[in-house]
Parts: sequence; structure tokens; C-alpha cells
Amino acid sequence: MDDIKKMLEEQGKLVNELRSTVESKKADSVESKDKIEKITARLAELEEKNQEVVKNMKEKESKEEELKKEIKGLEASMARVGSNKTEDTLKAKSILEKFYKKGDRGVSIEEVKYLRTDVDSAGGYLLRPDVSNMIIKPIIEISPVRAIASTVQTASGSVEHILESSLPTAYRVGQGGTTTSSQGAYGQVTIQAHPLTAAVPISIQQLNNAAFNMESEINDAVVRLFAYTEGVEFVSGTGINQMEGITANTTLVANYYPSTVANDITADSIIKLSGELKTGYNPMYIFNRKTAALMKCLKTGSTGYLWQNGLSAAAPSTVSGYPYMIVPSMADVDTSTYPIAFGDFKMGYKVADDIRLYVVRDEYSSAKSGIVEFVFTKGVGGKVIDTSAIKLYKCSAS
Repeated sequence: MDDIKKMLEEQGKLVNELRSTVESKKADSVESKDKIEKITARLAELEEKNQEVVKNMKEKESKEEELKKEIKGLEASMARVGSNKTEDTLKAKSILEKFYKKGDRGVSIEEVKYLRTDVDSAGGYLLRPDVSNMIIKPIIEISPVRAIASTVQTASGSVEHILESSLPTAYRVGQGGTTTSSQGAYGQVTIQAHPLTAAVPISIQQLNNAAFNMESEINDAVVRLFAYTEGVEFVSGTGINQMEGITANTTLVANYYPSTVANDITADSIIKLSGELKTGYNPMYIFNRKTAALMKCLKTGSTGYLWQNGLSAAAPSTVSGYPYMIVPSMADVDTSTYPIAFGDFKMGYKVADDIRLYVVRDEYSSAKSGIVEFVFTKGVGGKVIDTSAIKLYKCSAS
């Protein structure tokens, strides 16, 4: 808490100094430009800590939601793993290590069952759920998509949701009158968990080196690749064999909120953007670091500023009174781009996460180079499920 307090105090002082320098008459001097550059660099470092505060806050909200679901009896994940599988789990991990290092030759016929050869005809093995989670959990920590959007696990490769497309109508009925029949309309949306793959090459020497933490290195590489892809597709994915991006959703694009300036953002329009969502949502802003830097000097009037420094770990820095998350894949401020989105992404966006993870050990393709390649395949999908919960902000005059 003391570290966070010091960070917020330093951040506030630097922002005030930056604003004072930008507004001074000598802002265009070499000395001022150098000063602005140094302040901006330091603020970028502090912003990482602020983002950790926001992410922890969102993850805490997610955990509370998950706890409520568990209390209601939705404990499917626990049922899958079971409470009496500890011995089998340890054995499976040991056998998996053998498979990594030596392939099929290092695994006996009796041990193959622990790899669950559901798809051995394709040369792949389905990892046990607890082994799969070793890789999936870090993705939630690294990618902001998992922190702000809603995630559901599936074992079938797709998730179906029933959506209420319209509410029933209420009627007044006079004495002796007849009630008019009315009912709401419902639709269905399917989220496909399309295959996402990552190939990780490792030398035979590294695999057989007892001092080398092969499993950790492979997992780390897969985490980074999967997290990066999810982040990009969350913003701009086409929805065809990949996640649907928020800036590719036709309804959101058709109902964007304009910045009122063709190639820039304005404080007034960003504030008005926050009034576009219905009461009941829990919204936040998302944008990239360059946009965040611009916002720190945007004024809402003669003295007020759009960006406000945080007060504590429970109250991080805000934009127009709302928390924000840095999403690197969001576009820069430029003509006709969508640099900002405002919404309740837990309600508006759903990630479908296939619990199955396949790994293929290819020791032949690069055998002459002494390289073994592990190819990971996992189903991940995503889609906008409530367009009323998200609003895109576009650099546009109208």
C-alpha cells in the first residue's frame, strides 16, 4: 500500500509538471521538449503499475462472480478434475515430461493411457485438464482480454447463448377488459472456439539438459504467442476462423460515437461518450498507451482535466471518473480510426475457451538441425454478445 501511495504521488506530480510545461509559452523550446520526453517516459513506467491495480481490481470482481456461481452449484471444473486424482495427476505430469524429451519411444504402452490418446491417429495427445490449466492460467494474467471480458470454458468446441432480443409489452386493461397477449423475443448466438496454434522449436541438447527447465520455457513461449493473438483479435479479429473483434462488429461500427474532429480526440466528446450506455452496466475505457499519453493533457474546461490521478489501490487513476485499461492493440489516434472503446466488456464480450489442449512432438521436420518442434493447438473464440454494452469512439467530424 505504501508503494502504491508513493507511486500515485509521483505520478500526480509528474502529470502536473507535464501539463505546466505543455501550457507554457516556451513549450516548443529544445529544453522543454527534452523535459516533456523524460516526463512522458517516466509516466509510462508508472502507468504499468497503475494498470496492475486496475487489472487486480477487475480480476477480483471476476473471482467474486465465480465464487457466486460455485455457491449456486456450478462447480463443473472441480467435477472434471475430481478429488481423488492426485496420484494420477503426478504420474501424468511425469509421463508427459518423458513424452516431451523422447516422444513415443520414451512412453510405455501402459503409460500411454495417462496421455489420453483420444486423437493419436492425428499424432497428437490431449493433455489432462490440470496440465492444460498450467498454460491457460498465465494467459489470463498476461492478456487484458481475459481480465476485462467474460470467459466460459467448453469441452465441445463451441458455446451457445440465448439472448433476449426484445421485451414483452405491458398493457393497461380497464374493468371487464381483455388482456392482450404479449411476449418477448429470443435469439441464439453461437461462439466457435476456433483452433489456435503455436509452434515452439527447441534443440535436442536443451531437452536432454537436466539443468534446463524445458517445461517452463515452452509454456512461457506458448503463453506469449496465445496472449498476443487474443489481444489483437479482440480488437480487430474478422470472426472468420478467429475471434470477432469489437471494431469488426457491424452493429458497433454502425453506431460509433464521433470525436467531432476528423483526426483527433476531444475531452468533451470523451465525456459525452460515457453517457451513451444504459444505467446498470459497469463500464470502463480501453485505449493504447499513446492515447493514454494524449489524455493526460486534455482539459474539460479552463482548469479541469479529463485524466485524474488515483487516490489508492482501491481507486486507481481514471478518465472522466471511470477506470481504464491499456489495450496495446487499439488503434492510434488518426483519421477515421477507433482509438477508444467504452463499455462493460464482461456483459458485452464473451471468450469461449476450449479446455482441451493438444500437443504434437515433431522430431523429423528439422532433424538435420537437431531441432524438435512442439506444436500446441487449442480452441479459443470470442464474440460481441451484447452490442448495447459497448460503444466505439471514432476519430470523425460527425
